[in-house]
Amino acid sequence: MDLDELIQRTQVAADYALRQGMAELADLLDISLYELDKKRCERSLSHSIKRLH
Repeated sequence: MDLDELIQRTQVAADYALRQGMAELADLLDISLYELDKKRCERSLSHSIKRLH
């Protein structure tokens, strides 16, 4: 396995783990995964904007 393939497999595994964790968190908070992802994106955007200023 070359380095590019290893990186790709690692990214896929990390993405899967993130989605699983977010699904569990959404279930605990009793909100939809869509709403949780929306809040995560809004927060990320807010932090990015603050770094630009």
